[in-house]
Amino acid sequence: MSVRLCQRCSAELAPDDIRCARCGARTPLPYPWYLPILSGMILLLIAWAVIDPEVVWDYIAGFGAR
Repeated sequence: MSVRLCQRCSAELAPDDIRCARCGARTPLPYPWYLPILSGMILLLIAWAVIDPEVVWDYIAGFGAR
């Protein structure tokens, strides 16, 4: 695991520190790069499960014919 440093004073931070012990600056925990992609996919799956896909496809097919 890589060492995290405070952005303000460059002190080493523990993996779960939210504030720097030396200067008190707030240092948010980084989140994985795939978290926004994964959450977007989950939201699309939920929307697909809630909405009837046949109605959506019929609407799209009818919209193109107009």
